[in-house]
Amino acid sequence: MSDKKPPSTPDPSRSEPASGRPYSSPSDVTLDSEFSSSSAQPSLRSLPPRIGPYRLLRPLGEGGFGVVYVAEQDNPRREVALKILKAGTSSRSALARFALEASTLARLSHPGIAQIFDAGFFDERSGDFLRNEFLSGAPPGTPFFAMELIRGVSLTDFVKQKELSLRARLALIARICDAVQHAHTRGVVHRDLKPANILVDHSGNPKILDFGVARVIDPAHAAPAMTFQTQAGQLVGTIAYMSPEQIAADPAEIDVRADVYSLGVVLFEVLTGRLPFDLQHKVIHEATRIISESEPLRPSRFSRQLAGDLENITLKALEKDRSRRYQSADEFAADIRRFLADEPIHARPASKLYQLQKFVQRNRGIVASIIVAFGVLVGGVLATSFQAVRATNAETLAIAQRDIARRQTAKSESALSFLETMLVSADPDKKGRDVRVADMLDSTSQDIESDLKDNPELSGSMHRALARAYKGLGLTAQAAEQAEKSVVNLTSSLGADHIETLDARETRAMIWVTQSKFADAAREFEEIIRVRESRDIDNPDTAQTRASLAWVRSSEGKLDVAEPILRRALDDQRRLLGKDHVDTVTTELQYAQVLAASDKTDAAEPLFAHIMAVRIAKYGENHQRVTTVRDQIGELYRMQGRYADAAKVHGQTLESFKVRYGPDHPRTISRMSDLGKTLQQAGDLERAEKMLREAHAKALAAFGPDSFDTLTPAGFLADCLQVKGDLQEALSLRQSVAAGRAKLLGDDHPQTLIARTNAAYILIDLKQFDESEKILLDLLDRRTRIYGPAHNEVAVTRSLLGFCNLNAGNYAKAETHLREALAIREKLFPEGSGTRGVVMSTLGDAILHQNRAAEAEPLILTGAEWQLKDPRSPARNRREAVDRAIRVSEAQGKTTLAEEWRKRMPK
Repeated sequence: MSDKKPPSTPDPSRSEPASGRPYSSPSDVTLDSEFSSSSAQPSLRSLPPRIGPYRLLRPLGEGGFGVVYVAEQDNPRREVALKILKAGTSSRSALARFALEASTLARLSHPGIAQIFDAGFFDERSGDFLRNEFLSGAPPGTPFFAMELIRGVSLTDFVKQKELSLRARLALIARICDAVQHAHTRGVVHRDLKPANILVDHSGNPKILDFGVARVIDPAHAAPAMTFQTQAGQLVGTIAYMSPEQIAADPAEIDVRADVYSLGVVLFEVLTGRLPFDLQHKVIHEATRIISESEPLRPSRFSRQLAGDLENITLKALEKDRSRRYQSADEFAADIRRFLADEPIHARPASKLYQLQKFVQRNRGIVASIIVAFGVLVGGVLATSFQAVRATNAETLAIAQRDIARRQTAKSESALSFLETMLVSADPDKKGRDVRVADMLDSTSQDIESDLKDNPELSGSMHRALARAYKGLGLTAQAAEQAEKSVVNLTSSLGADHIETLDARETRAMIWVTQSKFADAAREFEEIIRVRESRDIDNPDTAQTRASLAWVRSSEGKLDVAEPILRRALDDQRRLLGKDHVDTVTTELQYAQVLAASDKTDAAEPLFAHIMAVRIAKYGENHQRVTTVRDQIGELYRMQGRYADAAKVHGQTLESFKVRYGPDHPRTISRMSDLGKTLQQAGDLERAEKMLREAHAKALAAFGPDSFDTLTPAGFLADCLQVKGDLQEALSLRQSVAAGRAKLLGDDHPQTLIARTNAAYILIDLKQFDESEKILLDLLDRRTRIYGPAHNEVAVTRSLLGFCNLNAGNYAKAETHLREALAIREKLFPEGSGTRGVVMSTLGDAILHQNRAAEAEPLILTGAEWQLKDPRSPARNRREAVDRAIRVSEAQGKTTLAEEWRKRMPK
C-alpha cells in the first residue's frame, strides 16, 4: 500500500472514528456528513435576517462547502433547514456538487428521505431571492435550498437510548433499506451511508440525509447541467463504511451494490455495537488495505444469537465480490424480513471451495504452500492420468483413464471435505484473532492421524501439504516430521517410485536442506532424477528436480558443482518448455545468481537482463516478480563493487515495496536492511546507520526480538557499528543475533554459523582473543563436519583463526591456519581475486612477524594489489593490506617503495 494520498482525499471532518463505538450526533439537527459535531458553531456571518420567505433563526453546522441554518418559513409556517453555499467556495465544482444535492433530493419523495421544499439563489445584501435551476454559467447570487428539519438523533444513538430489541433493530434497518431502494430506482447512489447520516425521530421513523456525494447513475434522471462527475482516483465517502470498489476510487465500478455494502456495515454496527474491521489508529492506506483484503469479523463473535441466518445475511451484504453481494437494497431488506417472519432466507454459507479460497486470501503470505500442495492434489488427476497411461496400449487406455479419474475425483472430494473441516475449525474468526497458523497446523496434523487413518494415499498428500506449510513458517522440525509421514504413507499406498511419492520425497529433501543435511538431500534428488529419467528422459519434471539438486549444492557452497547441473537443467527447460516459460525463467534466475556468487558477474548480467525483459512483458513494470529480479540486479551490482548503483536499485525496490506492502511489512523492512547494508559498503555510514536503526526498530516492534525478520537488520546494524568503531554495541547485537538464529534454526544451520563467526570477529577487535579462538575452533569442527575440509566456509574460519592468533602474537599458529585457508581459496577463486588476496596479505604479515621479510614480501605485495583492484574488497581490508605493504618494504630498507605504497593508502 502507498503512503501517498489519493489525488483527492475527503475533508478530515468527514472521517468517522474507527473505534466501533456508536457515533454521537446532536439532537434536532439536519446535517450533511461534512459537518463535524465537535466543530465550533458557525456564525450567521453578514447575512440578511430574511431570505425571501425564510427568517433565519440560528446556525446548525458548517462543513466543507455548505452552512446549514434553522429558518422559519412564512407559508406554510414551519421550521426548515436552510442550506447555503459557504462563502469563498463558489468554484465550479462546489456549485456543481451543491446543485447535485438539491436536484437529487428534489427527485426523491419517500418518508425515509429528508424532503426538499425550495431551491434558488439570493442576494446577500438585500435577501431578495430567485427560484431557478442551478445553471452551469455564472450564478445570479448565492445558492440555497430549504429542506425538512428532522428532530431526531443518529441511528446508533437511537438504538442505544431506546435499548431496542434485536427484532426492532432489524425492522428499522429494513425500513432504511426501503428508502435506499427508492433512491436507487431513481438512479441515485448515496455513497456515504452511515449512522451519522441516518437520523431517527422520536416516533422511530428513520430519515436519510446528506446526498452531497451522491452519484446519478441514470442520466435520464438528471439534467446535464446538474451532473457531478467524480474523477477517477477521487475518494469520496467515509472510509469505515466504504465498499472495496469504492475504496478503489474507480467511478465505473460503483453502482447500487456499493450502498448495499455500506448498509451491511450499518447493520453490523447496529447488531454488535462495533465495526466489522478494526480500523482504530490506522492511517488511510492501511485502512483501505484492510477493507480491500481482510475478511470482516463475524457477528457471532459478539453474541450467540447473531449466529446462523443473521450472520449469513450480514456477511452476504459485506461480500467483497459484488456479484456475491445482495444485488439491491430491496433484496437485502427482503432477507431481513424473511428472518423476522421465520421464513427461509436466501443468504447461504459459502461453498466449501469458496471458503477455502477466502481462507487463502486471509493467510496467503503464510499458508501459500498448503494451497500449492492442495492444487497439486486436486489438480493431479490430469498429470497422474497422463503419467500412468502413457505406456498403455489403445485397448486398455480408456479403462485406465476411467479408473484413475474415478480414484482422483474421490480423492479430491475427500481432500476438499477434510480441508473444509480444517478451515472451519481453525479459522481465526472462530477461535479468536490471536490464533496462530502454527496452532492450526498442529491441530490439523492430529486430525489427519485419526480422520484419514484408513486412507494412506490422501493422508500422505495432506502430510506433504502440512510439511510445506511448516517449512514456510520456519518450523523445520515439524516440517521434517510431516514430510517423513508423507513419504511413508505414499510409499505404502502407491510405491516408492510413484509420481506423487516422488513429489513427497522432493519435499522431504528440500526440508533436509534447511536442516543442513546436504548429503542426504543430494542423494535423494539424484535418486529421483534417476527414476524420472528411466521413465522419460525428456520430462520437464526431471529438469526441475535437477535445478533442486543444484540448489542443494549451492546451499552448501559448492558453486562449481551447482553451475553445470543448473546449466543442463536450463538447457532442457529451454528445449522442452521454451526460453520464456515461467519455469525456465525461474531456473535462469537461479543460474544467474550462482554465476554472480562465483565471481562470474559479467556472464550473469545478460541473464538478469533477459529475465527482467520477460517478466516485464508478462507481468508489467511493477509486479512483484519484476521487483524481485530488480533486487537481484542490485545484489549483482553490489557483488561487482558498484555500490552507488546498487544503492540506487535497492532504493527503488524499497519504494516499490512501501507502495505494495506498506512501510512496516516484513518485506519492506528487509529491503530497508538491504539498502542500509549497501550504503555501509559504499562508505555512507551515517545514512546506513540511520536506515538500519529504523529497520531494526520497526522489526523489533512488529515481530519481537527473536524473529528472523528482526535478526537480519540487527546483524547488518552490527556490521555498520563495527566499521564505525562502536564495538560494544556491535558485539551485543552480534551475540543476540547468534543466539536468536540458534534458537530458530539450530546450532548447525549456516545462518547460525555465520552469526557466530561475525561475533568472533568483533571479539578480535576487542582483543578478547581467547574467547574468539574458542568460538572459531568450535566453528571449524562444525563446518568441517558439515561441508568437508575444502569448503570456503572452512577457509573463512581458518582465515579468522589466523587473524586472531596474529593479533594475539601467536604468529606460528596464525601461519598454520592461514596457509590452510589459502590452499582452499586457491582452488576456489581465480588469480586477482580480492578474496584470495586478503588471505595472502594476512599470511605474509604472520611470516613478517617471524622475521622472514623476504618470504613475506611477495605474499603481502601481491595480496595488496589484488585487493586494491577488486572493487568488492572492504575499505578496512584495503587499508590493512597497504599498511602491511609499507611495513614489509621498510623492513627490507626499500623506503622509496614504502613511500609509493603510502600514496596508495585508501581513505
